[in-house]
Amino acid sequence: MANSTDAAALGSAPPTKKSRITKETSPALNAALAASSLANPPKPVEVIRTNYRPLRWIVNEVELEFALFDGYTVVQSTLYIGKNPNYTSADNDEDEGLVLNGDETNVKLLSLSKDDMALSSSDYTLSPGKLVVANVKDGSVVQMTVEIVPEDNTQLSGLYKSGGMFCSQCEAEGFRRITYYPDRPDVMATFKR
Repeated sequence: MANSTDAAALGSAPPTKKSRITKETSPALNAALAASSLANPPKPVEVIRTNYRPLRWIVNEVELEFALFDGYTVVQSTLYIGKNPNYTSADNDEDEGLVLNGDETNVKLLSLSKDDMALSSSDYTLSPGKLVVANVKDGSVVQMTVEIVPEDNTQLSGLYKSGGMFCSQCEAEGFRRITYYPDRPDVMATFKR
């Protein structure tokens, strides 16, 4: 985990391996959805293992960089995308794109890019608990920067602070409280950094 007070700006440029993480001042890309979800929280949905269908796109590898500050944490994630060999068109008759789960009430989406190009709102769709990135292909690289507040996370799921210690609980479905990700038990990505 990184701890940086450097003044380098994040902006909408994708993170690089040499980047220093700082406080982002631009509005969240998912701010309107977060406000709506806070005002009208979605009802919990029971997920049954037998209802899972293979995803069209899978995350093969993930790079994460955390910067812990007083009162907030910035997470930069890089997702390396591949075609799911277990997917058949019978599994799902619509091409949704890359489906990522996220808790918009906890995760403030600051920037989003694909293959080193910043995405506009027409390149992705946000809905409660979900971010869908359009037009991915085998070998695409999706990068995002999010802000979370572990000190305010009282669900003890995702990244939270207990006393003076940072803790994480990602099972089941806790990782979506850290960043957008296909948060399912059948996603077996390799994590680095």
